[in-house]
Amino acid sequence: ASAEPTASATSGADGTCASTSATRAVNDNIGKVPLAFADADMADRPGSEWVADDTSTYDPCAELSWVTLGIKSGTVSSPFTQMLFHHGEYLGTTTSKAIGFYPTTKRLSDSSVQVTYRWNTGNESNAEASGRAVSTYTWNPDTESIDHAGEWPPGIG
Repeated sequence: ASAEPTASATSGADGTCASTSATRAVNDNIGKVPLAFADADMADRPGSEWVADDTSTYDPCAELSWVTLGIKSGTVSSPFTQMLFHHGEYLGTTTSKAIGFYPTTKRLSDSSVQVTYRWNTGNESNAEASGRAVSTYTWNPDTESIDHAGEWPPGIG
């Protein structure tokens, strides 16, 4: 995990900033994240524990921010998931279950992020993984929830 960032100097669009640090926001909510392995027999194996990969993407002042989780001692195709936050409040994960391969995420605005998922197709090696799906997640202030637009990887939705 990365060193813990300091809170943003500016407050969110509505003047709201959480006082919760990235480490605390993750630690307080990581138990709510679906298991890395859906198979109960795999859930207790070494390396199935979620760990924050990079907490610098968490912003307690943003309408929407995220933290990517990987598994302890994982590989390039190990499960990953992303926690979403609104002004530091945990909202859930970007997908209903973990996805192999690290997702590429970029901020589009204070309230929107774009995630590109990848996967192997056919008999490709991990290095050749050419499957791609692009999803956009946007905070909707009217419903106080996340709107999803775009594609899902196979088996997700």
